Amino acid sequence: MTRHLFFTAVFALAAVFAAGEASAAMKPIYRQGAPIILRAPRIIVIPPSLALNRALALRPGGKALGVRRKGNDYFVKLRDGNEIVQVQVDGTTGEVIE
Repeated sequence: MTRHLFFTAVFALAAVFAAGEASAAMKPIYRQGAPIILRAPRIIVIPPSLALNRALALRPGGKALGVRRKGNDYFVKLRDGNEIVQVQVDGTTGEVIE
């Protein structure tokens, strides 16, 4: 019984000391002169349907073939008559970039 109590106390102390070291390791390192960033800036990306509508407004007679996102931009592939056109739309502002 005493041995069981001894091992329980040893494991409890080990857990307390291990938790103290882990929390110390998680503290951020501050360097003099460096900016402190609390979290990454939030980038709002427009939905693909809005990118498609903006591209179709540029080419009113076009038919949508596909929309894909690369980074923060959308690339909309349209068929306008006999030609296939790719229109680039900025994903944060919705501005059409050709």
